[in-house]
Amino acid sequence: MERDEEGHFPEEFRRWAVSAVERGEISATELSVQYGIRGHSTVLKWCRRYGGNTYPIMRKMRDLSSNLSEGERKLQELQNQVKIMERELKDSRLRQATLETLIEVAEQHYSIRIKKNCGGKPLGK
Repeated sequence: MERDEEGHFPEEFRRWAVSAVERGEISATELSVQYGIRGHSTVLKWCRRYGGNTYPIMRKMRDLSSNLSEGERKLQELQNQVKIMERELKDSRLRQATLETLIEVAEQHYSIRIKKNCGGKPLGK
C-alpha cells in the first residue's frame, strides 16, 4: 500500500482496513503487521473514525450504553465526540508548534526569511 509524502495511508485504504477488521477478515494486529502500520492504536483510531461501531471494543462500549436512557446516551455520545475533537486539536497544535520551530531553525541555519509578513506593511515598492 502506497503512503502519501507524509507517510500517511490514504483514506480509501483506511476505510477498507476498518471494513476488513469489522467483518472479521483480519485482526487489527495482523493488519498492522502486514501493512506496516505504526502505532499500537492507529487501527483502533481508524475504527472509531470510519467504522460502524462493530469493532469489539466499540461493541462493548455500545452494549454498556444500551442500559442508558436516550438522553444519557446522547450526552455520552457528545462527550465522546468532544474528547475526540480535543485530542485532534491537541495533535494539531503540536503539529503547528513543530512546524513553526522547524521554520525558525531553518531561517537561522540558512539565514533566509521563510515566514511571510502577514498583517504588516507590504514589503518592497
